[in-house]
Amino acid sequence: MSDESTGLRENSSPPPSNSRSWVKFGLVGSVIILALVYFVYSAFDGAPVYYYSVSEVLSESNEFDSSIIRVNGRLIPESFVRDDGTTLARFSITDGLNTLNTSYVGAVPDLFFSDRSEIIVEGSLHFDNTFVADTVIVKCPTKYEAVYNGDGNSS
Repeated sequence: MSDESTGLRENSSPPPSNSRSWVKFGLVGSVIILALVYFVYSAFDGAPVYYYSVSEVLSESNEFDSSIIRVNGRLIPESFVRDDGTTLARFSITDGLNTLNTSYVGAVPDLFFSDRSEIIVEGSLHFDNTFVADTVIVKCPTKYEAVYNGDGNSS
């Protein structure tokens, strides 16, 4: 009986194993899933951001030595001073109980002077309890939120 009649050839290799292709597919899929998990984790790792009130910062000032922190407060309008010919601004923010003197170099956002805006400053607290801000963020004024009128309805 000849090899041709049985359909076999001497130099032919066996067909690829189906299990090998599944292993390769599983490895590639695992690498892709791990990469996606890493990207999601690294994107949201710094997302939860906490900010302190002015009173918290002043009462625990020794805990914030050279740390970058965020402080929430409202601008005391009459405290705002900008040096002529510079972008250096000095102002104070309050939480209603305490006041934090702050300095910032740069342009301040448009809503900065609204009496309803909350300001978040990011930077570091110095030894003399002055705050040097690297970033100034203005939260949307509450005028954009529905007003609660006390009877269970918003107007």
